[in-house]
Amino acid sequence: MTDTRARRESVDFSLTFFVTGAQFLVKKNSPIKGIESIAGRRVAAQQGSTNAKLIRERVPTARLQEFPDQPAAFQALAQGQVDAYTNDGIQLYGLRAKAPRPDDWKVVGDFFSYEPYGMAMRKNDSDFRHAVNVGLMEAIESGKYFELYDKWFGPNGETPYPLTPENKRFLIMQVVPK
Repeated sequence: MTDTRARRESVDFSLTFFVTGAQFLVKKNSPIKGIESIAGRRVAAQQGSTNAKLIRERVPTARLQEFPDQPAAFQALAQGQVDAYTNDGIQLYGLRAKAPRPDDWKVVGDFFSYEPYGMAMRKNDSDFRHAVNVGLMEAIESGKYFELYDKWFGPNGETPYPLTPENKRFLIMQVVPK
């Protein structure tokens, strides 16, 4: 779950364990390259999502269409009812990987939002949060985190999603020395 200030009012979060950001899924021959090229275009987003809000704020001329869930948004894209679908990059890469013809699709654009994922947990349960954070730090420090990341998101993983050097450094920097 994306760790946000608003969500922190009702739950606590672990350390960040995954970093992604908002991007676009388009047909492989689409001229859309990112947020800078969606003005006047039909863009799908999930109802009430931060991505929908950001599109409205940053590109008010985009023709935003909100859908109740990811399958409905992807169906609209596949049927040509919209020109692009915005969601967190990892979600889009997963959707592309599971599409009947993955090579018909591409994920485009630099992140236009930053989405740090953390584990949400009951508010004010510092013992549990501490245990989760220690486990996460130990997995990062030992390299097990990166081994698992590569298994699931590496070049041969179920959903290839490269771990950038910046994100790897960020994860390592969260490890508190013993």
